[in-house]
Amino acid sequence: LQAQAMDLLKSNKPEEALKLQEQAVSIDTYNFESNVWLGNFYFLQGKDRRSVTDKKYEAIQQPTRMQTASYMEELKAIYNNYFFKAEPYLKKSLELRNNDYVLKLLESIDLFRIRIGIETAQEKKDKKKLLKD
Repeated sequence: LQAQAMDLLKSNKPEEALKLQEQAVSIDTYNFESNVWLGNFYFLQGKDRRSVTDKKYEAIQQPTRMQTASYMEELKAIYNNYFFKAEPYLKKSLELRNNDYVLKLLESIDLFRIRIGIETAQEKKDKKKLLKD
């Protein structure tokens, strides 16, 4: 499946390659290469989309509050559609094998998530606990 996915990618068929990699992970959740591939795929898709969104927003000389709010909503959608999907694959990869590249991707996602104001479930639990104390 791994080799087939790479052939599809070279043939400019990323969606088909994605399906094969997902199939490989469903067969073997400990497949490091497929987990990294999937995490990286979603990460790079999100990074590209974010770049386009940032450029559009930066082109506005004096953004209104509505434009800024719309921009933040677009960033949150990018997180939900791409980076959120990348995280479990990258975390599983890191669990299977220590890898600096994967760690940097996860750190980048964390910084982006914080920047746009999205909390993880654990952060919400921690905040509730602090408020109770």
